[in-house]
Amino acid sequence: MPNQSEMNTNALAGVLLFYGLLLLLTSAVGLLGVVLFPQRTSRHLQSLQSQLSKVFLYGILLTVGASLLTLLLGSLEKAIRSGGQQGADVVGLLIALLVLGFLGLVLVGYGAVAWHLGERVGRAFGWYELTPGACILLGSAVIWAVVWIPVFGWALGVYWLSLAVGGLVARPVPLEANSP
Repeated sequence: MPNQSEMNTNALAGVLLFYGLLLLLTSAVGLLGVVLFPQRTSRHLQSLQSQLSKVFLYGILLTVGASLLTLLLGSLEKAIRSGGQQGADVVGLLIALLVLGFLGLVLVGYGAVAWHLGERVGRAFGWYELTPGACILLGSAVIWAVVWIPVFGWALGVYWLSLAVGGLVARPVPLEANSP
């Protein structure tokens, strides 16, 4: 029978393995988005640098709108099923398409947000010449370290999620246009 310190060591190893797998998976998704959509990522990064509040506003509106539409369609599907009418499967398919579409937007925008965050954190530590992959890995590590914090971390997670989808719909303004 294992003693308490062995159980603690095994639990810590399990948590570190889980965190490492999350970090590896999200970094890979971020890199994949950057590689598959380089122009979109470039425009997204430009939007994050030039108009962060506008990107957040678009993102939170899109996130809230998609959430409310999903809840509304879910209620409609439940009402149709309880009434014994046909068409509940079509509404269920619409819900699935809406959720998958939103997750697709998140996956495409995640790389740019992780890159932007990793670059800013790197600069805070004096690392000015990080590669995009290193920035995405560092940004993903920060995201996963912070979102576990109750309330504050959840709020930052929603903020970063909103930036991921908002940058896809915001039109970037050139940085020179913002200068007086």
